[in-house]
Amino acid sequence: RVLEQDSVQKEALFYRSLLTFQKKPKSSLKDIDLLVRLMPTNPEIRYLRGQMLSERGEFERSFSDIHFVIQSLQTNQRQFRGRQTS
Repeated sequence: RVLEQDSVQKEALFYRSLLTFQKKPKSSLKDIDLLVRLMPTNPEIRYLRGQMLSERGEFERSFSDIHFVIQSLQTNQRQFRGRQTS
């Protein structure tokens, strides 16, 4: 219902994608693709899309998302280390 009123409601897209992936993977991936366009720097969304693509055997397509997540983790670790005190 939420998506009928606002087709780019991020939380609703996220949960619909999760809940429909097993039965409607193409539709689910369309939702995740839209989320990535709406939030391109969100590592959780990129991780989810990478996982979904991997489960479908689309490894080449999933690589950029997994790579993005790894790069995000490395950046976050560097920022954390810089803020530590002795």
